[in-house]
Amino acid sequence: MSLLAPERATPARSRRRIVLERVWVAATVGYGMARALLVGATLAQYGVNPWGYLLLDLATSIPLGISTARVVCALVDRDMKKARRWAIIAVVTDFAPDIFIVIVGRHMPPIVYLVLGIVAVVSVTFGVRSILRKVCAARQARVAILEPAASLAA
Repeated sequence: MSLLAPERATPARSRRRIVLERVWVAATVGYGMARALLVGATLAQYGVNPWGYLLLDLATSIPLGISTARVVCALVDRDMKKARRWAIIAVVTDFAPDIFIVIVGRHMPPIVYLVLGIVAVVSVTFGVRSILRKVCAARQARVAILEPAASLAA
C-alpha cells in the first residue's frame, strides 16, 4: 500500500471515509500554504527561505493530512497497529517544517523559538483532542447503528 495511493472502498474503508479524508487533506494543504505565507513574511529576515519552507510544507502537508485521517479511522476500528504506524508518519510530517525553521534560521531572537514551541504544543494538544473527539463520535455513531440491528436479529 502506497502512502499517496487512494485505497478502494471496502467495508472498513467506506466511500464516506474516503471523501472525508480527501477534504481533510485539502484543508491540511491549505493550512500549510497559509503557514508558509506567515513564515515568509516574518522569518525571511532570519535566513528562512520562504520558497524552501513552502516546498517542504506542501510536501509534508499531503502525507500529514492522509496520516492524521487514517489515525482516526484506525482508532475507530480499534486497529492499534495501523494507528501507531500512521501516527508516526503524522508526527514526523507535522514537525518537519518547524525543524526546518530551527535548522536554517540564523540569529533569530529567543521569542521565535518560544513561539515555535508554543505553536507545537498547542497544535499537538488540539490535534490529539480533535482525534479523540472524532473517534468517540464515530464509535457512538457505530453503536447507534448496530443497536437497532441487534434488536431485530434477536
